[in-house]
Amino acid sequence: QHYKMKFGQVLYAFVALLLCVVHAQLASDFMHKTTKDKKLWPKCGGAVQQNCDPCYKAQKNPLCDRMEIQCMKTFCLPLCLELTWECDVEASGCSGWDKCEEFEKEVNSERVKKALCAQFKAEGCSRVVDCCSDENQFLYKWVEGIVYDDYFPTPQLPIPVCMHDARNQTISQQMCDACKNTIKVTLSEMECSDNFPPWPTEHQQPQNMAIFSKNMVDGAKQIPKHKGMEDRCLSVNKKMKTKFEKMKKLFEEKACDCLGCCNAEPTCFYPLTYTMV
Repeated sequence: QHYKMKFGQVLYAFVALLLCVVHAQLASDFMHKTTKDKKLWPKCGGAVQQNCDPCYKAQKNPLCDRMEIQCMKTFCLPLCLELTWECDVEASGCSGWDKCEEFEKEVNSERVKKALCAQFKAEGCSRVVDCCSDENQFLYKWVEGIVYDDYFPTPQLPIPVCMHDARNQTISQQMCDACKNTIKVTLSEMECSDNFPPWPTEHQQPQNMAIFSKNMVDGAKQIPKHKGMEDRCLSVNKKMKTKFEKMKKLFEEKACDCLGCCNAEPTCFYPLTYTMV
């Protein structure tokens, strides 16, 4: 029995180490493996093109390309996923189900709210406003990391109270109806000025414009239109606010599936496992 316990501990440690390696590799893929074909980049409602222009367009410079790619990535993380809008979920007024009290308690816990909002943010930032690529493995792992959080190997979704025998149609319907009439999602804007200092745009203007005009191109046109993080943040905020109503409706419709209350097989926007071929 002593040896069996030791073997189990070693096996658990090995699996944990393997998961860490996989997570590190996926994060590396997100940070370094980006296609140079700009047509395939997330557009973020035009914000990437408006804010990411580190060099004069006539120049061909590998450093400029890398700066532009890095700028594009900031619109996904940290801007859209973490620093431009907030999500909150509340369950109240549940009725018609004998486990309503337990249901509300679980949904209103901070860990479940956080897990649900991770799913909602990933969906909003990718398929709704296109600031993140929904084909990037990193986004799946970002969601997974929050859904598991400090509770690995037990995810926070689906919630225990919604685990049931799907063959019992009466209970299944009661649970689903109670959930759909209870869940409310609130989306709100975050203040960009709280996270980023102003970008000193006046420093981009050279004192003597004549020295930039010798190649027969007006010097003023050669000043990069590259924007700082506050301007990028404001661009994302502007795009997100126009989608709040659409996203609120979408998230409230999907929440009960994510919680496991309305499907025999719980499904959410981003699955908690990702198959790599």
